[in-house]
Amino acid sequence: MGDAVASDRAVVTAASAGDRSIPRAAIRLLIVDDEESQAAVMALPLKREGMQPQWTRVATVEALRDALKESYDVALVDWKVPGMRPEDTVRMIKEADPTLPIIAVSGHVPESELASLLRLGCDDFMSKDSQDRLPHSIQLLMAERQRRAELQRVERARRIAETRYRALFEHADDGVILVDAASATILDANPTAADMLDCDLQDIVGRGAAAVLPGLVQSEVQRCLEEVLGTAANGCEKRDLHLDHRIHGTMDVEMSISLIKAEGVDPFVQIILRNVTDRKQLERQLQAQAEHLQELVDARTEELRVANEELRERNVQLVAANEAKNRFLQNMHHELKTPLGSIIGPAEALLADDPRPDQARTLKQIAEAGKQLLRFIDDLLSLVEIESRSLQPHITNVFVKDLLEKVTTVLQWQIERRGLHFETSVDPSIRALRADPRRMEQVLTNLLTNAIKFTPEGGRVSVTVQCLGDGHVRLSVQDNGMGISEKDLPHIFDRFYRAEEARRLAIRGAGIGLSLVKDMVELQGGRIEVESQQGVGTTVSIILPAICRPPNVTPATAVSPSMDGAVQ
Repeated sequence: MGDAVASDRAVVTAASAGDRSIPRAAIRLLIVDDEESQAAVMALPLKREGMQPQWTRVATVEALRDALKESYDVALVDWKVPGMRPEDTVRMIKEADPTLPIIAVSGHVPESELASLLRLGCDDFMSKDSQDRLPHSIQLLMAERQRRAELQRVERARRIAETRYRALFEHADDGVILVDAASATILDANPTAADMLDCDLQDIVGRGAAAVLPGLVQSEVQRCLEEVLGTAANGCEKRDLHLDHRIHGTMDVEMSISLIKAEGVDPFVQIILRNVTDRKQLERQLQAQAEHLQELVDARTEELRVANEELRERNVQLVAANEAKNRFLQNMHHELKTPLGSIIGPAEALLADDPRPDQARTLKQIAEAGKQLLRFIDDLLSLVEIESRSLQPHITNVFVKDLLEKVTTVLQWQIERRGLHFETSVDPSIRALRADPRRMEQVLTNLLTNAIKFTPEGGRVSVTVQCLGDGHVRLSVQDNGMGISEKDLPHIFDRFYRAEEARRLAIRGAGIGLSLVKDMVELQGGRIEVESQQGVGTTVSIILPAICRPPNVTPATAVSPSMDGAVQ
């Protein structure tokens, strides 16, 4: 019937000819038979059992070789196919797929040939005249094939796991020794352990632990075993050991011991030896450095303690000296104020008697010099009070007009003597400053004194008071004098600092005026600002709390020519 198969290979399914999909319960069959009808006959019992067979039938060696490129569930081989030796057929199938079950099918096979057939690799034999047990045989063979495939998968996974374990075990940086818990025989060890124990690997495995492990390691193992076996624990704490090595010398070793209990395996002890020599050496170095640093810290702490004691003593001395200075200045203020009053009073009284011009000029100089010295003494005393934090401003309403009249009256003689053009401008909406009257006299006197002192004869000095609209006013004293250099400007509020130009021109001053002004303004809740350009002039502004009202008149500006000295 071979001529019935045009290409020596036919693929047939139990479904319709146009349906090439594989049924869910399909059985893929490789049928080696020269009779096309025989393939359909072998499929009948399978259909009766609910199977849906799909088969490929071949009748030549070339067709079989081509068909074996695909996969099948079972191979059904006719023992008597013209041109095909059965042993060659079985061999070709096994070479292509060693797991593919093969059922030999034939009309009659002698027992000797049947035995030979089974030896070649056939899994079952069935007569063409009795194929009822074919479904059962196929099910058994497919189940066996699946079982073998699962066993092979498990075995392959086991071999992979064992290979990985051995690779980790053999190449581990730590030494690993496995000891039988009952006999104390070394079951296994890795090369790292042999190197750390300074012996060959073959001299370790299979020997008793007592003959291989150093005494100290043996005692620690024994202690750990007693600790583990006596409790429910599976391990003990790590131990630090020292091992002597012929090449490496003394090694610091960290040993950990665990009791391994696994099903189907006798309990064994796992010993892990970790070389921590470098770590211990680093720890010792760090400890030595820490101790050295601690010594340095202790020494430095002692030095600082001694220095602090000295500073405390000096501070006590400085406080005492400062208190003595304050007492001296207060006493000096009291001692000088009385004689100065005795000088200023008579001089002003004589001026009131209409003296001759030359006498009036001399009396004015005497009175002004006394007042100037008295103001300097008052400034010194205020400075002492600020340093001792005893100066407490008495905030009240200060009327700008009264303040300006009082201060300019005191300084009128200086303004006239230098022929200065002096003017004031006051915002009429300002009702009063919220400040200390006495301190504001000192502030304005110092600012105007500086402006007069550093403005050349015939120059201009002005006082401007503006309401800022936020409950504050700006009081500015402006001159067109020599100005302040960029170098001196950052230091003008330093106590006892005098600008280089003032020293060069021998302009008198103690260098406390602006420092005192700044402190007093800040004590009254204000701030101070300075703008200056050398050769152009200086503007000093103080911003203070004030009471303002909407203006109802135009601000008045009074200009006082130097000839009459009138100030408004």
